[in-house]
Amino acid sequence: MLQYISTFFIDFKQIREVISMINDLRVCLNGCAEYDEEKIYSVLSSHFDTLGADNSFFQGKKVVIKPNLVEATSPDHAITTHPSFIYCAAKIIAERGGSVMIAESP
Repeated sequence: MLQYISTFFIDFKQIREVISMINDLRVCLNGCAEYDEEKIYSVLSSHFDTLGADNSFFQGKKVVIKPNLVEATSPDHAITTHPSFIYCAAKIIAERGGSVMIAESP
């Protein structure tokens, strides 16, 4: 199952739970030579499947995507997360039953 780490803790029990999750973390890594939405969608879908993030994982959950909008530049400068990646991630999560919010700090 996909694991995640929250940076907001209520009590020590939550901290212990997160520490135990770290031992089960998995990473998927693929490359794309271009920002083609069909290719990105396919790779991200495959990653979510590999990590066990199926429909039941996202169903009814709120998911925040933080795109790292460091600077107002063209996506071609590779300073920020490419809009095609954000779009595909949000689309997959929504298709799997999640509610997506894209958020960035001011």
